[in-house]
Amino acid sequence: MIVFYIILSFFSYQGLCKKVSGDVYAPHQNFVFLTRFCYRHDGLLKFFVSFDSKMSCCLRFLFFTENQWHGVYRTKHLTCGSNSLQYNKDIQFLPRFESWPYCRSLTENGQHVKLCQGDISFTLSGERWWYVVASNCNSSKPLQLSYFLHMKNGLGFAREFSADEMYILEVDIVTCIIFVGLFVQACFYAGQLKQRNLLHVTYKMFMVSTFIHLSGLLLTIFSYLKLSITGYMDENIHLAGRWLFISSHLIFLLLLILLAKGYTVTRAALSKSGAVKLAILMTVYIMLYCGAFVWEIHVFVSAASYNNC
Repeated sequence: MIVFYIILSFFSYQGLCKKVSGDVYAPHQNFVFLTRFCYRHDGLLKFFVSFDSKMSCCLRFLFFTENQWHGVYRTKHLTCGSNSLQYNKDIQFLPRFESWPYCRSLTENGQHVKLCQGDISFTLSGERWWYVVASNCNSSKPLQLSYFLHMKNGLGFAREFSADEMYILEVDIVTCIIFVGLFVQACFYAGQLKQRNLLHVTYKMFMVSTFIHLSGLLLTIFSYLKLSITGYMDENIHLAGRWLFISSHLIFLLLLILLAKGYTVTRAALSKSGAVKLAILMTVYIMLYCGAFVWEIHVFVSAASYNNC
């Protein structure tokens, strides 16, 4: 069951990267959410946009804080009408791309295309989510563009991290060192117990749980290191690390239940009724736990999330 969910989630995992690129085609909308990023004090946004030159009169980016976006996203339709733009007068606009000096026109496949790029730097008083939206208000043409966004927090080592991800890498590295020491000690004591014929199933489960958790930490550290260096997170590796954490948790939970029932402590075997009840409990728990995790992967929409940094 877990292997099935892992394969399923690999093909449809949605993650947030600090470098975001994609294509937008919205024939019935003129207001499309692109991404979000939690900026700290010194923020930087680099962008590259390609679009039909006929849209240059109206195409622009909009920036919303979490409070502003909450009110805008709750409206029935994401448009540039009065219901959204009049909700808060402090919405930030990037000037129309026709006024940017770093734009050039060219012809691709018989179409006149405009390419624009630029940098936006700003200083904030505190940590805050910013939601980026592409819009072509007052235009009868469908919203269509290709974009690349690179968001940074300052110029230090953690520049590629969103403010809500700060210190995750450092904490994971320290935790990994602790787990390495724990696993080495566990192996040492396992050798001692084996010599005395006391290496029971519960201790083996503890070692397996520790090793799997350590493996998950290593994968998570690798994914965050790649993010800090390149701006891209390897979502498959990060997801694999999370699945390893889940597996370690489930094994350790079963271990605690077995010890609570006295298995390998005061009894050598479980009763038939106890074994059946335990099997049913763990089966239901594993299905619900994995189902909730896969639901998070498939259903979570970053545009609808309003959590604090």
